[in-house]
Amino acid sequence: MKKAQITTIERLKWRLFFQRYVLGLRIIFLTGAFDIIHLGHTRYFEKAVNLGGILIVGLRSDEWIRQQKGEGRPTFNWDIRAEVLSSLRSIRYIINIDSLPEMHEIIKELNPHIIVVSETDEGTGKDPKTMRKIHGKKVISFPPQAKFNSTDLIKT
Repeated sequence: MKKAQITTIERLKWRLFFQRYVLGLRIIFLTGAFDIIHLGHTRYFEKAVNLGGILIVGLRSDEWIRQQKGEGRPTFNWDIRAEVLSSLRSIRYIINIDSLPEMHEIIKELNPHIIVVSETDEGTGKDPKTMRKIHGKKVISFPPQAKFNSTDLIKT
C-alpha cells in the first residue's frame, strides 16, 4: 500500500499541476486537527475521496490547535498526527496549515475542484457558506461520521 506524502505547498503545487492537467484528476481538499484519529475521521476521509479524485489534507499546526482548544492540545504533535494520517489509503498528500488566513491562501494556490468541510465547522470561518463566498468553489459539507469526537474522547 502506498503511503500519503507529507509535503510542502511549493512541492505540492508542481505535483498537482501534472496530476490535474496531464492526468485529468480532480483535487479534493479538507482540513482538520485530527488529534486522536478515530472511526469518524476515517469515514470522513473515505467519503471525501469517494467524491472522485486526489485527497489533500491540510493538517492544522500544533499552535493553531492550541489557540482553538486550549493548553494540553493537541494530544499528539504535528509529526505524529501526519505520520498516522499518511498510513491511510484514502489520503494522497498532507500539508501543514498554521492559521485560518493561511488555509484560505493555500486553497487559492491549490485551486481544488472540491472543498470538503464538516457540519461541525459552522461559524469557524471554514463553514460551507464562508468557503463558497471566499473561494467560489464546490463545497461539500458532511455531517459528523461518528457519535463522538476527539475532544470527547480526551475528556473520558
